[in-house]
Amino acid sequence: MQFREIPFLRLTVPLCAGVIMAEYLPGMTPVVAIMAVMALAVMTLRLFRRSYLNDLIYGATLMLFLVSSGYLDRTIEMQRLSDLDTGRQEITIRLSDYPDRKQRIFCQRKDFNRGKN
Repeated sequence: MQFREIPFLRLTVPLCAGVIMAEYLPGMTPVVAIMAVMALAVMTLRLFRRSYLNDLIYGATLMLFLVSSGYLDRTIEMQRLSDLDTGRQEITIRLSDYPDRKQRIFCQRKDFNRGKN
């Protein structure tokens, strides 16, 4: 089985590579964000090209965009609210709906807003 026969694999490998890169090379978020914007701009410009047979530049920028997307996705996930700092924090919880009553369970929907330290 060839690599070209599985298009889903061609898209997920760079995305997973970006996630792994975020684990081992943290702190490169501004560089990767600029790289993603540049790749998106080049891909947009290459769409106006008349020949689509073997557009190597478009494929390379697509892979670069997928790697940077995986990196940024993992970086944003690591900075979410669930990763609380060790210092004192103020968190505001606002109920967005009344709780649903069931026999033994109360289900609540909440919006979390992180306050200033």
